[in-house]
Amino acid sequence: MHFLCIRCYTYAMNMSQFLPWIPVAIGFITAIIAVSYSFKIKGSVVGNILQSFGLGIFVGVCALVLEIVPMINHGIQDYFYYAFEIISYLLLAVGVWKIKDIA
Repeated sequence: MHFLCIRCYTYAMNMSQFLPWIPVAIGFITAIIAVSYSFKIKGSVVGNILQSFGLGIFVGVCALVLEIVPMINHGIQDYFYYAFEIISYLLLAVGVWKIKDIA
């Protein structure tokens, strides 16, 4: 029984190194789907909204990758992380602003 607990703990510790990458994979897939659909319905209001949301998600995922992957200079990493976060939120806000055209 003790061996089984140690084996499960070792497996869980090995899997924990992949856990930060799961949101990155989901975010990239979501961004690709949103941008590809926006190009399929190009020229419409919904297409413009999807494009803003897709690009916002993509930039947000890039910020998450910067947070996960260690860099040599932590100050530069923080600068780019916060810049990507701000750009991501601005793109999402543009998408919400475009929804106003529909309503």
